[in-house]
Amino acid sequence: MPTDYRALGRYAEAVEQLRYALKQRHYLTTTMSRLLLSAGGPDLEGSVVKSLDAAKVEEIASELAELEQQINTWVRGANANATMSGKPLLRKAT
Repeated sequence: MPTDYRALGRYAEAVEQLRYALKQRHYLTTTMSRLLLSAGGPDLEGSVVKSLDAAKVEEIASELAELEQQINTWVRGANANATMSGKPLLRKAT
């Protein structure tokens, strides 16, 4: 089957956007993890830290939900062009 170069370009763009979105998701999940760990663990003197920036946690959770939708969109976009461009189908990274 001949390669459709327009489909290849759309596939490459979707993969590039997907990589960026996955990096953003990693950054946000790391940030969320640090927020949660700092709120629930002992500090250097052994007392338990109880403060949690709930607004920041909600903001990150909202950004993660939006990012998951974008990731799904980019995976679907890449897969829609994969066969015509001779590229493998992608599966959603969890």
